[in-house]
Amino acid sequence: MSPLFLAGQDIAKFNIKQPVKINGGLTATNTFYSAQGMTARRDPYYWMLSGNVNFNLFGVLSVPISIQVSQQNRSYTQPFNQFGMSPHYKAWTAHAGYRSVQYSTYSVGGSQWLGGGLEYAPEKHPIYTSVLYGRFQKSVTEQVVDGMVTGTPAYERWGYAAKFGYQKKGRSLHLVLFRGKDNASTVPDSTAQKAGIKPGENLVWAINTRQALTKSINFDLEFAMSAYTLDTRIADGDLSANSYGGFFHTNTSTQVNKAIQTNVFFNRPLYQLKFSYRRIDPLYKTMGSIFLNNDIEDISAGLTWRMFKQKLTVSTTGGIQRNNLDDKLTQSLVRNAFSGSIAYAVSKKVNLNAQYSNFLSNTKFNNLNVTANQLSLQQNADSLLYNQVTQSASINMSLQFGDTIVRHGVFSTGSWQQGRDSRENNSDFYSGMAGYTLNFVKLQLSFNVGVLSTFNTTGGIFNQMLGPSLGINKSIKKVWRIGFTSSYTTNYSDHKNTGYNLSNRITAGVKRGKHHSLNADLNWLQRTTTILTQTQNKKSSELRGSLIYSYTF
Repeated sequence: MSPLFLAGQDIAKFNIKQPVKINGGLTATNTFYSAQGMTARRDPYYWMLSGNVNFNLFGVLSVPISIQVSQQNRSYTQPFNQFGMSPHYKAWTAHAGYRSVQYSTYSVGGSQWLGGGLEYAPEKHPIYTSVLYGRFQKSVTEQVVDGMVTGTPAYERWGYAAKFGYQKKGRSLHLVLFRGKDNASTVPDSTAQKAGIKPGENLVWAINTRQALTKSINFDLEFAMSAYTLDTRIADGDLSANSYGGFFHTNTSTQVNKAIQTNVFFNRPLYQLKFSYRRIDPLYKTMGSIFLNNDIEDISAGLTWRMFKQKLTVSTTGGIQRNNLDDKLTQSLVRNAFSGSIAYAVSKKVNLNAQYSNFLSNTKFNNLNVTANQLSLQQNADSLLYNQVTQSASINMSLQFGDTIVRHGVFSTGSWQQGRDSRENNSDFYSGMAGYTLNFVKLQLSFNVGVLSTFNTTGGIFNQMLGPSLGINKSIKKVWRIGFTSSYTTNYSDHKNTGYNLSNRITAGVKRGKHHSLNADLNWLQRTTTILTQTQNKKSSELRGSLIYSYTF
């Protein structure tokens, strides 16, 4: 959940006649599954209960609460029971329970934590302040089930963060500070050694700014530094060289890395320009973000241009990306990318658009970082090169016509993708689809038919898939809704029939009043194939169903 920027409440709106107002919703989800002639790909039954409730007190204090519970609470690894609330009053917002905030991409960026926090964001004042503290990772220890070790061990991780800044009229400047640390006592050393994990500690500070230089030019920038100790069990290093003092402990496993990302925008009524630059050090990471790519540097530029009274829009983007920034890998990758698109609104009834992209990757094997045993006799002392080119294009057309009684629609789309490399691993992929829709507006009844065809060549083998589809949807007084779709595809390999897929799906739903709704979904998929495997027979089928009840108040 992103930080809440909320408008202040006027105390004059204090509502004594209705001191407590409650609204929210509750959703119960049940899914069913069975498989015949193949290995089941999920549990036969799964349930989940989720809900949110907002308490409004006297019209000036809001207390939102959310909860999620599922059958996974029986699992020792990551129970899916979550409870949290974020009450706010005027410029103040408090967080308690399971929460998630977005301070910045390279510091605290979307990780879920269990704890508390407080934000101050007045509507008419430029100062913004936010602090939080909580558990960022639950400890997971080794568990043996039926003689097998299951689950991935993990240390319990706690952290705190703060964000201070200024924001007004399109301009902002924020400073973010984050510190996280693993509790080494939550996983036995024998289990940690077997799993290859070590307790770590992390300190991150980041500057995030967005500035409007003129009415046409603005830019944003994030710069972050991360000090990460990979193993806190190692004795502290030379404190005279430790600029963090007692706030953060360093040792021989401590790494300091940086990340920077910036965008510059130039906006005019008929065109926009964008320039972007990003660099993330090879070993950069933070305990405050779920996942980050590192060892990346890229620069790109883009142009969007509207013409002919904005009926025609042309967009292009190009850039270059590389890795192995510290030249320590055995191979480095350079990617050149270009993409472009055209959208043309011929009229209110006809629309056309097309896209094209080209990616060129050059991989260079650096023999200076490869041992002699890793080189074959055919490889000399010079660096080796591997080139790969991927091109793709697509075109789409749609036509709408009719009146308030009967509406018609015609659509078609086609795509092409080609892959080439210096080792002659070539592939081509083509797909096309066309269809027609018929909508009886007053009857709330619609039909659609279509045909799909794909074929590709990979490694000299030709594969094709071809088949029709049909769909019917009916509504009754906007209360009842039912639909049916069916598709049939025949598969070919080197022009020989290798089987077929038949998919049928039924959906139904009903809404009663303003509070209750019930939706059901049933999907049956049947396959036949002449290519047998250990996990799938000649004929196989899957049945999936779901029943979802929602109550809003």
